[in-house]
Amino acid sequence: MHTCGHDMHITCLLAYAELMVSARAQWQSTIVLVFQPAEERGTGAQSMVDDGLYDPNKHNIPIPDIVFSGHIVPARAGVIGIRPGTMASSCDNLRVTFHGRGGHASMPERLVDPIVHGIQRHHEAANPCVPGNTSYDDATITLDIRANDEITRQKLYKGALRIVKAESAASNAVAEPTIVSTRSFPVTVNDALTTERVGQVFHDHFSPSDKSYDANYPRLSFSEDFCILASAIERPALLFAYGCTKPEKFDTAQKEGTLAENIPGNHSSLFAPQIFSTMQIGIDAYALSALAWLAKDKVES
Repeated sequence: MHTCGHDMHITCLLAYAELMVSARAQWQSTIVLVFQPAEERGTGAQSMVDDGLYDPNKHNIPIPDIVFSGHIVPARAGVIGIRPGTMASSCDNLRVTFHGRGGHASMPERLVDPIVHGIQRHHEAANPCVPGNTSYDDATITLDIRANDEITRQKLYKGALRIVKAESAASNAVAEPTIVSTRSFPVTVNDALTTERVGQVFHDHFSPSDKSYDANYPRLSFSEDFCILASAIERPALLFAYGCTKPEKFDTAQKEGTLAENIPGNHSSLFAPQIFSTMQIGIDAYALSALAWLAKDKVES
């Protein structure tokens, strides 16, 4: 079961399209709606670009001036936030297979155990430290590396490779570890000028008196790849986050200090966004973001 909010995102975007069509007399220019697939694998945006999304001889999508996206989070429904700079972390997943020499656990002196690199077994069978009954040829682990800027991302990535290879060599592995990249997301950076402009309309619309709008929303620890749709054509991008938890439930958990225990987050089997209030703020956010540029008074000025 996968529960991250993509059904809510699609619904909001469809309703936003209907809203903008109904208000066509109030704005001008072009809006492009992108229902990007494969966000969870980090391949969807790049695949669309590689497939000729902006190629005039293929799909010929109009080149946008700005690319917007939104994502629900387990915050109070009715709350929305953005921040300039890093909005969501990068993510690099590596599948690392250590190669050893398997055999019977009664003869550890003949083995190279790929599982335990911190505590090697090089004693005779009489030694009571020998556990289990079998050592395997290979052991596979998955690494999840996240960072809030590209410099740190590269440093962590290279450091992980260095440590993995060093640990493998130190354990007398029969071969270098096999390292495969399984997912890769860039850092999502909100353009400063775009954030300022959108932030103003969000502030005016989303009741600042009751803290519905947060202009300095905490960085998201999860990752997105939609920004590739912007970076591929050297355009600015902006990601906003909006809450989806029933207000009464969220307020109670916050008061009791049990947000982590009682408010399910994205990918939890219990994650169930409140429908209408979440949809409304998502629809409004898309419309406000577009109208900050495309409203007739904005275009004419």
